[in-house]
Amino acid sequence: MLRKPYFWIATIAVLVLAGYYYQLSAPLANQKFPAEPTRIQCILGGPDPFWNDVLEGAKDAAEEFNAELETVTPESSETAVSEQTAALRHVDPKKIDALMISPLDPTNQTRLISAAAAAVGVATFDNRAPDALTHYHIGANNHNGGRLLAELVQRALPDGGEIALFVGDNSRETARIRRQLLINTLADRESFTSVSDELDAPIEAGKYTIVETYLDQRDDDRALENATDALQNHPEVQCLVGLYSRNGPACAQAVDEAGKTGDVQVVAFDHLDATLQGIRNGKIIGSVVQKPYLYGYESVRLLCLLHHDKAYAVPQGYSGTLTVACQIVDSDNVDDYREQQPSTLAE
Repeated sequence: MLRKPYFWIATIAVLVLAGYYYQLSAPLANQKFPAEPTRIQCILGGPDPFWNDVLEGAKDAAEEFNAELETVTPESSETAVSEQTAALRHVDPKKIDALMISPLDPTNQTRLISAAAAAVGVATFDNRAPDALTHYHIGANNHNGGRLLAELVQRALPDGGEIALFVGDNSRETARIRRQLLINTLADRESFTSVSDELDAPIEAGKYTIVETYLDQRDDDRALENATDALQNHPEVQCLVGLYSRNGPACAQAVDEAGKTGDVQVVAFDHLDATLQGIRNGKIIGSVVQKPYLYGYESVRLLCLLHHDKAYAVPQGYSGTLTVACQIVDSDNVDDYREQQPSTLAE
């Protein structure tokens, strides 16, 4: 007899939780939103094509879920951090109901993001500020992304060899996780193992040697210089691996200019037009791609739900995450993939 009350309490709790998660994830076509729009400020990471795809998704969701977007687009990668920080300092809860941002300097922007979350709904996308208080985070499964990069390296060099890595920086979570999971997978480690942050020191990973990890600080010219330097300083290198969008095309260009196309393989990340063209013409073996359109779309959708009390979330550190799977694009599927871009709607 004493077990029955606990049984019914547990049953009710399960039903309540199921209802909550259904409300958060169910299609919204039949839900009516108030005439008053949700005012959302969208702070992008720069003027690059990646952020344009995010903005397209945000605009489509804003039209669907009755939101007004105020967009902050930094003029260049050099000024992006300062422009983002300035926008965060001027967040006004009287003028906006929600904020979405891809923080480029998460450590120094944590306090400002947390302050905003105390007043309005906040969603981070792509880059996370792990110590900040936010309501949502929407981004790639970078563990999955790192493993897929390793799969492409293994295709390129099935017998192992020397590889060099290229990325914008090693301070953001996205970069660190991709790099660590790539190396762990190549080393055939079943469990996650922390990888050295000594970027210029060689790392043994099973049959592979990571000769160096190059940082470009999100600068296109520096990305090309890094790839050129890697080919000169490590003449035995057999594969260049880009972890950010600009790195793949820069590596392919450096390999081409050195006359080593076919001898040195290139693995890329993201779906810049130059990357997809490189896959078509055989200069890039493949790329691991995200779905930035969904980052914008889902950020707006969830913030509208929150604003109109159709979902519940409290600001917290390492807030609830909606992860979007990565996929490989190679010569077998590049044309089909390109036809689907840039409007990959939420499934």
